[in-house]
Amino acid sequence: MGWYDSFSRWYDFLVTPHYKKARKIAIEQMGIKEGDMVLDLACGTGPNFEHLSPLVGNIGLVIGVDYSKGMIKKAQKKIDKNKWENIVLVQEDAKQIDKTYITGICGREVQLDNLICVLGFSVIREHLQVMTNMYDLLKPGGTFAIVDIFADKFVPQSWYVQKVASADLKRKSWEFLQKNCEDYSLSYLSRNRHLHGGLLYLASGKKR
Repeated sequence: MGWYDSFSRWYDFLVTPHYKKARKIAIEQMGIKEGDMVLDLACGTGPNFEHLSPLVGNIGLVIGVDYSKGMIKKAQKKIDKNKWENIVLVQEDAKQIDKTYITGICGREVQLDNLICVLGFSVIREHLQVMTNMYDLLKPGGTFAIVDIFADKFVPQSWYVQKVASADLKRKSWEFLQKNCEDYSLSYLSRNRHLHGGLLYLASGKKR
C-alpha cells in the first residue's frame, strides 16, 4: 500500500473529479435511508462521505474501510473538517473484514443495510473472497453497489490505469452480483475509454 499512501496526496486532484458524478448516481440509486448502516469499501480519501453522511443521519452509521494509511489519514481530515459524527474509519486489509470484525467495531452483532465499493474490486487482491465476505455482512434485501472499470478493449489509458492503480481491468466483478442478488442491474456511466481506461459501470443488486 506504499504507493497508495503517497498517491493519497494527489488523489483528490487527479482522480476524484472524474468520478464525482458516478459516485452521486450510484448512491442516489441505492435507496439509503435515515438510520441505515453503510459500509464504504475502499473508501480512499472519502469522496463518498459528502453523499452518505446526510442520508444516514444522526442515527445511522457509515463505516469507511481502506487498506492505505495515507488514504485513511486524508479521509479523517475531511471528517474532522466537516464535523461528520456518523462516520468511522477502519484501516485494514479488505480480506479481514467479516462479521466478527464488524461486530468488534460496533460492539454488537450487526447487519449492513447497504454496501458500496467504488474503484475497489479491480484492485483488491482475492476480490471474490472479499465480495463473499461483504455479501455475508448484508442483511436480506440489503443493497450491494459497485462502480468500477472494465476494459472491453485496451487503449493507452488502460495500460496507464493498470500501472498506476495496480488494477486488473479485465475483472468482471458484476458477475458476482448477477449470480447472487435480486433486482440486479448493470449500466454504463461512461464509455470514455480514453479517460477511464475502459467502460465505467454501475452494478447493483439486493441480497437474497
